[in-house]
Amino acid sequence: MDTYTSYIRLVEDLFPNVEIIINLFHILQAVNRKINRCRVKIMNQFRTTEKPKYNKLKRS
Repeated sequence: MDTYTSYIRLVEDLFPNVEIIINLFHILQAVNRKINRCRVKIMNQFRTTEKPKYNKLKRS
């Protein structure tokens, strides 16, 4: 099942005895998004001060 909160609530309302199972794809997708946000945040700290580090983080 998708991890969209509104979708989960809707399914729980329609089917009170449902057991929600989040598949591996959606878990890994969420982890990847968090790691990418962290990378961009660190990358932007180097934007003006240390261009080589910024460029390395931008490419990875």
